[in-house]
Amino acid sequence: RLCKSEPRTAILINKPNVIFEGDGPATVLFLEDGQLVNNILVTASNVTVRDLAIDGNRANNPRVSSNNFDQCGVRAISDAYPSQNLDSVIVENTHIAESQVINVELVGRNMIIRDNFLGNAGSDVANLVIGPGSISGNTAEVSASVGYGLGTDSADRVRISDNTFTVTPTGRLIFSAIHTWPGAYSTIIDGNLVTSEGGGQAGALLEIHGYFHAVTGNVFVSTNRSRILIHGG
Repeated sequence: RLCKSEPRTAILINKPNVIFEGDGPATVLFLEDGQLVNNILVTASNVTVRDLAIDGNRANNPRVSSNNFDQCGVRAISDAYPSQNLDSVIVENTHIAESQVINVELVGRNMIIRDNFLGNAGSDVANLVIGPGSISGNTAEVSASVGYGLGTDSADRVRISDNTFTVTPTGRLIFSAIHTWPGAYSTIIDGNLVTSEGGGQAGALLEIHGYFHAVTGNVFVSTNRSRILIHGG
C-alpha cells in the first residue's frame, strides 16, 4: 500500500536509466485513502515501468484541482517542462486502473505505452503529450464513467495501433475511445478493435482533430448509436 512520500507522488523516479519492475500482477501498488497524488511520478529519461499492478483507489482519493494532473497511475514529466522534456519512458505489461485523473500520462519524446491492461480513470485512460511515441497492444476496458480513452494531447507523430478497447454494458465514455488533439500532426491509427457493448455509452468511437493523419485497418463495433468524428484543424 502506497502513501504520499513526496509533494506530488507516492513513488518518485528521478534518476535516468532505471527499470522499475514487479513480479507480475501479484505486485500491487495500491494508493491508500486520502493521498491525492500520483502512484508513480517519473522525472527522468530512459525509464521503464513494467510487470506490476497499479490501483489509484479513486473512490477514496477525490480530485483536487490545485494538484493539476498529479493524480495519475504513472505520470512522466520533466521538472523543467516545457523548457526541457523527457525522452524514452516506457510503461509495459502493467495493470493500471482507478486513477483519479489519467492511468498513464507520458510527456516527452519517444514515449511508449504497450501491452498493458488499462481500466477506468477519472479523466483519460491513457495519453501521450509532445511525441513522437506509440500506444500499442493494450487492452482497455471502460466499465464506469470515464472522459477519454486512448489518445494524444498536443502530440505529433504518434502511432496508436493494435489496441483492444471495450466499453462494457455498465460503461459510459463521455467523449471518445481513440482521439487526437486539435492541431496535432501525423498520427497513424491502425489495427485497433473498438467495441461499445449493449447498454454501454460512448460519445464517439473515434475522434480525429489535426492534420495529415492516417486511419486504416481498424474495426469499430457498436450496438448503440456511436459516432466517428473527423474535424479539421
